[in-house]
Amino acid sequence: MEISDHDASTAPDYPMTVDYGWFDVRFARLAERLRALEGSLTTIEQSVAKQEAEPEPERAYYSVPEFAARVERGEYTVREWCRMARIHAEKCESGRGEAKSWKIPAAELQRYRDHGLLPAQYLR
Repeated sequence: MEISDHDASTAPDYPMTVDYGWFDVRFARLAERLRALEGSLTTIEQSVAKQEAEPEPERAYYSVPEFAARVERGEYTVREWCRMARIHAEKCESGRGEAKSWKIPAAELQRYRDHGLLPAQYLR
């Protein structure tokens, strides 16, 4: 094993130069991505502010698809809740053939969000 003039425990007597060019390139890319994210965040904040400024008009009843979208459940699940009386709902006069569609009072949406499903009632 050959020993060099330079001992690892002593400082070299010549100036060490390090090339940080790669750092400048990566920093520029990172700054560019940060500006793009700031632009996206501004757009999102503006859209949220616009939605808050124009509240959705209150409705008397929701259809099954509307209610399902608001509670993030499937339409079939919401229809089953109606059928099993797990949420307050009424049959309306419109529908397909003999099967009448369900209408769910707007107040039921808030009740569901606050308290969840009604207790199960076993149908015979």
